[in-house]
Amino acid sequence: MIGTTALYGSVSHFLKRKDSLASSLKTVATSMLILLINMATGVVCARFLGPGGRGDQFVMILWPGFLAAMLTFGLPSALLYHMKKYPEKEGEFYVTALLQSLVLGLIALAIGMTFIPIWLDTYSSQVVRFAQWSMLLSPLALITLMNQSALQARGEFQLYDRLRSVPQMVTLLLLLILVLTNQMTAFASSLAYMLPVFPLTIWLMIRFLRIYGNQTMEFILSFRKLFHYGLSSYGIDVMGTLSMYMDQVIIVGLLSPSDLGLYVVSLSLARMIGILQSSLVTVLFPKAAGLAKEDAIQLTLRVFRISSFVTVIAALAVMLIAPYLLILLYGKQYEGGLAVFRLLLAEVVLAGGILVLAQAFMALGRPVMVSLLQVIGQGLTIPLLFVLVPKFGLIGAGYAMLISSVIRLIFILSNYPITLKVPLPQPFLTRADVHWLKEKLRKNTMSN
Repeated sequence: MIGTTALYGSVSHFLKRKDSLASSLKTVATSMLILLINMATGVVCARFLGPGGRGDQFVMILWPGFLAAMLTFGLPSALLYHMKKYPEKEGEFYVTALLQSLVLGLIALAIGMTFIPIWLDTYSSQVVRFAQWSMLLSPLALITLMNQSALQARGEFQLYDRLRSVPQMVTLLLLLILVLTNQMTAFASSLAYMLPVFPLTIWLMIRFLRIYGNQTMEFILSFRKLFHYGLSSYGIDVMGTLSMYMDQVIIVGLLSPSDLGLYVVSLSLARMIGILQSSLVTVLFPKAAGLAKEDAIQLTLRVFRISSFVTVIAALAVMLIAPYLLILLYGKQYEGGLAVFRLLLAEVVLAGGILVLAQAFMALGRPVMVSLLQVIGQGLTIPLLFVLVPKFGLIGAGYAMLISSVIRLIFILSNYPITLKVPLPQPFLTRADVHWLKEKLRKNTMSN
């Protein structure tokens, strides 16, 4: 009984802590929760829709998030950077970014309404029409990104984590209701995926406007600052978006709905392995942005080596059980995605490392060279997909993604000595890294 009470007290105390280590661990824990929920939603959709229905569903929910992310013009990173650097003007930057998001969202809407019927000419008219109507959510998708950056800049990681996890839980609940009521279709499940996040987006936007409502606004000056930084980092945002979506956008027009369903299931399962690295980035960038050059670089490289080591171990373990994992979770009809799953798993490990390494350049306000180098590397993905997918099918998409990530990793590693004038990063975990992590944990435990 005493042990249980002590454990409860320790957990409760930890959840109330706001230091950087606690924020990092809580963000990772939330991401792990989201990982499990996403796995559950993926299993439900895969089993009750089948590969063909899963492919149709994916096509319908893809476009608002993809086009919104493609048209950020670097605003999320710019907003986080300037709110962190100029806390006395954070309201001015938020409201300016909000207005820009609305305009950019309308542009995304226009592009989607025009482009979607052209690229989806092999799909049914109902699927195409649904995908077009979904573009009405583009402005809200952009505002969601701004809200996330604002929460990170303000250090409100607990609220940030909650707003990430609650919509996922609601989606799973809605999917289960659809299954139990025999209403599970590609169209109904698409709505279950898209709608839950936006009431929270609107609530958070109103909350920020109330907080900042009395601040003096200089929109022209804040617009210039956000636009200058955002434009210089836009290439990184585009490359990140392309690395997340471009393969899917292209193969939508190259594969049948059934093959697309296999690819989507394999990709979503593979990307769960990269959750540690992507979670740490949400805390690493704000933390590193306030450090001196040497400290920011050292912190970034330590996080890169530690997170990469853990991710590689997890990926190797998953590779060994992959033949059983796919069938156990999704059913025997998805066994054909095993080969591409293994390639995508390797790609996810590399892409996560690239994401962490890029934070040093972002935190030091020097994103231009990284943008250029990633454009060169990611630019290979498109021709590789158009060449390899028609020739090799599903497995060709996996090879294209892996080759692109290898090149991008080489680019960003070589940019450390070229741009930051530091030695080529050591990619392997060292004893000093382990000692640093232990010391960090010990100090935080003793101080709390």
